[in-house]
Amino acid sequence: MIPTILRRRYLRCYEKSWTFEHIDVSGHTGKTNGLIWIGAKDDFKVDRVIITIHNSKGKLIEKGNAVMEENWSQWKYTVTINVKNVKGCKICATAVDIPGNKGFVKMVV
Repeated sequence: MIPTILRRRYLRCYEKSWTFEHIDVSGHTGKTNGLIWIGAKDDFKVDRVIITIHNSKGKLIEKGNAVMEENWSQWKYTVTINVKNVKGCKICATAVDIPGNKGFVKMVV
């Protein structure tokens, strides 16, 4: 049986999506292995964070899952494709919590 406190938290989580804290794209220089950091938390737990990167013309360059760090609210995405010009690239972070609520943030480099 699930303790009452966890049931209440899960029900609150079920009704709302995650909270965006920050997105740091300073490590995305256009080269592979650049890092994008995302701060996303939920009153229960963010299940996954998906990153998409589009060039300045809107073409999808890459898409993948960020990796959760030990503190549960920091997520790290490692860039896998070289981009000649990152200026104007659009980076979108979509967070999904356990009930499936989604929230997203977009940023232009």
